[in-house]
Amino acid sequence: MAGITADELVQWLDSQSAGSVLYISFGSVVKLSKEQTKALARALEGSQQPFVFAIKINISYQQSSGSAKYFPAGFLDRIKDRGVVIWGWALQFLILLHPSVGAFMSHCGWNSTLESLSLGVRIVGWPMFGD
Repeated sequence: MAGITADELVQWLDSQSAGSVLYISFGSVVKLSKEQTKALARALEGSQQPFVFAIKINISYQQSSGSAKYFPAGFLDRIKDRGVVIWGWALQFLILLHPSVGAFMSHCGWNSTLESLSLGVRIVGWPMFGD
């Protein structure tokens, strides 16, 4: 996980109310367009709900160019107290297993669906291709 350790993530999840966190991840293959990512970021910010967003972009690009091309200006600063953005790989099972996680926004790939269903976490489906 880029930018946050597993211990820091668990500590943040522990500080959230049970069932209040939305986990967003579209697997290892799907990458949202810049427009889709910005639209989702605006929706997350407007929802006022806590969230963990695992986003798949080139990490060196993110570090050298900032997140402005993917998120609305100032997004990361405005959500820093109620949202976690993970650049790259996330410990999905650890996140889904946590009692603060109430829903999972997913591309509905087979592994993600099985993990979510087996742990009793609701799925907000956004199928991307053949899923």
